[in-house]
Order: sequence, then C-alpha cells, then structure tokens
Amino acid sequence: DLHNQDGQEHYNLLLALPKDTLEHYELGIFLLFFEQLSGNIRTRFMSQELDRLSSTDAMTRLFNRSAYKKTMKVLEQSDKHYGLIFGDVNGLKYINDLYGHTDGDLLIRTCSNLISEQLPINATAYRYGGDEIVILVENTTLEATKEILKALESTFENQEILCTDEKTGETAMEAVAMSFGMIMSFEGTQEELLDLADLKMREKKDLYYKKKDKERYR
Repeated sequence: DLHNQDGQEHYNLLLALPKDTLEHYELGIFLLFFEQLSGNIRTRFMSQELDRLSSTDAMTRLFNRSAYKKTMKVLEQSDKHYGLIFGDVNGLKYINDLYGHTDGDLLIRTCSNLISEQLPINATAYRYGGDEIVILVENTTLEATKEILKALESTFENQEILCTDEKTGETAMEAVAMSFGMIMSFEGTQEELLDLADLKMREKKDLYYKKKDKERYR
C-alpha cells in the first residue's frame, strides 16, 4: 500500500492469513520470513529515496547539476540527437537587492515551476547553478526543439510575482522573465555545447534589456 503524507511516500506491507491455518512453529517461521522481506523492501525504498534526494535540487525540486552530468555521460555513448536549452533568470540581482533574498528565491522557484509545467515528456530541466536552468531535450530534431523553445518564451510573457520589501513591508508586482539559448548536439562537442548555448542566451538577454529600456542587471 502506497500513500503520500507530508510530501513523502509511505509504504505499508500487509499480511493476511486465514485463522488457525498454521501451526505455532510454522507461523513463527513465516513471520520471520515476512520480517526479512519487509526489511529488504524498506532498504530498497530508502536507497531509492536517497538517490532521488542526491539528484534533486531542494529549493526548486528540479534535478540538480550532478544529475545533469550523469545524464550527459550516458548520452556520450548514444548516437541519438539531443537539444540543450540554457536558461538564465532576468533581474534576479535586482530583486535580491531591492526586496531581499526571500523574493529572489521565490523568483527562481516560479521560473522553475513555469518551465516544469511546459516541458514535454522527452525534456528534463536541471538547476545547473544559481539562476541557471538547463533543459535537455532527448530524441529530438532541430524543429521540435525550436518549438519547445518558442513555447517556453511564450510562457514567460507577462508573468509577475508579488514582492515584499523585507525592511519596509511595502509590496509591488515584479516581472518574471528568463532568457534562453538553444543548441543542438550536432553543432559541437559535448564540452562546447553549454558554452555555445550560454552565448546565445546572453544575446537574448541583451535584447531583453534593450527592449525593456533597462540597464543590464542580472
């Protein structure tokens, strides 16, 4: 039996036996076996939970940088094409400086949630660091990856969060925005791909601030 409590999965293993069907010593042997089986199952689930925690970013619930590197090692052995979309949050330093890091974290979580809700089944988001999110699209084409990028950019149009000044308590709505750069696996070596996607992302970021007529402020 599996149920969710306080955001955690709990497993119950139930044993049902007809009354008076086993002798006393037989029941003892059976219960000993059942106890060992339960212990093995608990160990397995604990191992799976530890593996999940080690691969997950605590704040955003996205996969972390370590999980990304593991996946890329697997892809090194594959000849299938994949796409990388490198995303960076716009205005994080501005939010941190003006309102405090609580709202800065809220901005990162909001961006992460918007990305997670938008991605198709063959795409996975990783929090690569700070305000950087890498999206890995497996078994894809250039055209399909462009469509994912287009959908992501559309998702961030006119998004806002409510920010509260930690010192004064004053509130204001602030933009939730990200800049993205896309690259395909056949456009460079695995070592080059993130740098190439990062360059494209920075071009988009410059355009974002130019369009908003704002000073370049991460």
